[in-house]
Amino acid sequence: MGPPPVVALRSLPRVHILRDYESCVLPGVCGNKARKLAALVSAPQLPAEGQLVSHGGPQSNAMLALARVAAARGGRLTYHTTPLPRWLRDAPNGNLASALACGMKLCEHPTRQAYADACAAAAADAKQQAAAGGSMSWVERGGACPSAEVGIAGLADEVARWLGELRTATSFTHSPLVPGAAAPAGTRRISSARAMDSGSTIGVAPVPDVFVVVPAGTGTTALFLARHAPRRCRVLAVPCV
Repeated sequence: MGPPPVVALRSLPRVHILRDYESCVLPGVCGNKARKLAALVSAPQLPAEGQLVSHGGPQSNAMLALARVAAARGGRLTYHTTPLPRWLRDAPNGNLASALACGMKLCEHPTRQAYADACAAAAADAKQQAAAGGSMSWVERGGACPSAEVGIAGLADEVARWLGELRTATSFTHSPLVPGAAAPAGTRRISSARAMDSGSTIGVAPVPDVFVVVPAGTGTTALFLARHAPRRCRVLAVPCV
């Protein structure tokens, strides 16, 4: 999973968009979900026949990403959810249809209480099996689990590298600023590692504190990104549920 491109808005050149949706760990598992599930994809302790168990809404992006990860590892996702609308139960579409096509086992519960009880039991069972060396892994809703920190820490490293490049530029431009790319006309770049190690700002255009704005469902990305963010970088989370 290579570093995503970072592009400055033409109308607001000091606002940049990090196109993380172009970074994938598996086909169809990209961006935020790729970060959260990167450790799960590469984890040696998850055997090829391993099973994943999770829960949430019937059109969840995390559900589909987990179904694809499980299928790629030769396993299957068991997914717990609340009662489906009749029209969706009769004719699955969107993420639900795609996840079912990956072999996902859908466990629809008749009430929210039954759903909560089943999730608690499934989590306890999966954790007990995992502790005994079993092949079942529990993933919290939206991928909000401790293992997500690994992939999101990698995102923080990429932000730091890009920020090092930005801090060494003599001017801001409308061109994409991608770590390792050739400097646009009218700018000068030095090694980001040298700039960050020395802390020198002689001959370098000053850069204000940087705000990284991320959408927040469970808040997992915001939490771990803030934990690993580079110096003078502040993470802002915008609730989107």
